[in-house]
Amino acid sequence: MNGEIIQAVTLVLHAQTAIHDGKIDADFLQNSAFKFCKSVEFFGEKKASFFQRRVERRKIFRNPFDWINSLKKMKVKCVMLSSLKPPSNRNLGPETSVAFVGGGNYWTIDIFDANQYLHSFHPVWRVGDQNDSSRKPWHVIYEQLKINPYYDENLLTAKQNFLEALTEITEFSASDARLSNWTKVFERAHQQLEGVDQQVFHPDFSPEGFLSTEARNLLRTCQVGWVFGGMGSWNDIWTDDAEQYKRVTKNYFNAIDCSVTAATNSRYL
Repeated sequence: MNGEIIQAVTLVLHAQTAIHDGKIDADFLQNSAFKFCKSVEFFGEKKASFFQRRVERRKIFRNPFDWINSLKKMKVKCVMLSSLKPPSNRNLGPETSVAFVGGGNYWTIDIFDANQYLHSFHPVWRVGDQNDSSRKPWHVIYEQLKINPYYDENLLTAKQNFLEALTEITEFSASDARLSNWTKVFERAHQQLEGVDQQVFHPDFSPEGFLSTEARNLLRTCQVGWVFGGMGSWNDIWTDDAEQYKRVTKNYFNAIDCSVTAATNSRYL
């Protein structure tokens, strides 16, 4: 799973935990989702001063810890994750464009109080000094905005659809000996979906015990089975059956996308 998605998942799940339990992990900013980030800031509209009506775009929270603390003070009742389809591009679908910074679907973190939707935050990733000795080249800004949030699948439906898409792409991969290494990736994803833990780069996406076992396994499976990217990824392969490859790849990408949101929002849906 790419950095933009896993970071958004991590922020939402830790925010949900803070709202539910009233506390935040003291070492939250050491989470693996921020490992390569020089800064993670939140920008939105704010009055220039108490006596002025003029509203300016400015930094409203300097880091995720401050943002989550603000949710508690605002008495926010619900934080959810949504994924919106980007404008159609006949030549480059989200399963392909996800290889590029800002590509793929449009992810937002959605904030609700007891009665209504308040606003969302959308991450914008920008690369800074790639030679930085701290090995933290990324600067991330979460831009506050308004959307029409939509959540279309519950956990059980998403898991079933993911299993079908995973089975389909595994069979396609296994039919071509040149794709044997990819078949092994998909087989590992099958094992994780069945509850046999596989190694993942981001095991700390959710506080211990907050998610159900099923939701946790599904998010770990999405990490294990993530094959999208640039050169050397599943997006970069060549097969004899290009049309079938495109179809199973699109189905698999959409299934992961829905599984991420359904599992992340499973406490509410």
